[in-house]
Amino acid sequence: MSDWRDDLLRCLPASVRRRAQDLSEAQAQAVTEIRMRAGQRVEFVTDRSGAFELEWRPGAPEVQATLAALCDHSAYARQEEICQGFVTVRGGHRVGLCGRASVQEGRIVGLHTVGSLCIRIARPILGAADGLMPALFDASGRPRSTLILSPPGCGKTTVLRDAIRQLSQARGQHVCVADERSELCAVVDGTPQMPVGSRTDVMDGCPKAQAMQMLLRAMNPDWIVTDELGRAADAQAVLDAMRCGVAVLASAHAQDLEALRSRPELRALMDAGAFGGYVLLQGRGRIAARYDARGEAAGEA
Repeated sequence: MSDWRDDLLRCLPASVRRRAQDLSEAQAQAVTEIRMRAGQRVEFVTDRSGAFELEWRPGAPEVQATLAALCDHSAYARQEEICQGFVTVRGGHRVGLCGRASVQEGRIVGLHTVGSLCIRIARPILGAADGLMPALFDASGRPRSTLILSPPGCGKTTVLRDAIRQLSQARGQHVCVADERSELCAVVDGTPQMPVGSRTDVMDGCPKAQAMQMLLRAMNPDWIVTDELGRAADAQAVLDAMRCGVAVLASAHAQDLEALRSRPELRALMDAGAFGGYVLLQGRGRIAARYDARGEAAGEA
């Protein structure tokens, strides 16, 4: 039985559990999401751009009971995550949520009557960063700050996660991760659910700019790694790390280098020479191009 079933079966309603148990190993490995919507058929989404459905249609109580089971019946302790529209559960699987939001003074303070769950199956891909690793060190073996760019869905997080593992485990680097949305390391009860190496420290669920500043002050890292830069505060935190001599590995949504330059906060980082190189991903984690600190082409995959 595949790992995701070991993690999740006990939390799923009986009808969904029975269907998951009946899957062959190959079929289970192809599942990328399980979607439950009140009043609609449960949907298993596969990595072959397909899906299959159950005849059974859960009601809102079944959806909410599934969420409670996924949270180990301690949803009250997960309110901060829930207010952001997701929870990360054992095994590193992320559960997206939709329901009725309670808003006070422009801030979401609760999510009630949850009617939809999107259970995204987490699978670390060991070796996903193999092509990236040579770009992270210069000819003298010194760490080189690097920004990974790609459109959504091209594997930035998967590549970053494996780079954390390789820097920590194979290169013996002290790696600190600012994991604002619990996507990179999937920390549950203080323990990363993903294989991120024995020399990795994670600041989980904290805004990345604040997390980076805390890690700089307290953890003496060789590297700081974070996902999806975009705000002015994020850019300032990267500059602070650069001035402290700490290498930064990060990602950003951008179709190409020109799109990156069109975003003022990220253009400021380019102008400041914060990154020693840029790597463009396309497809599923494939390195399409590399650029040097000036943004000039440095080779293609």
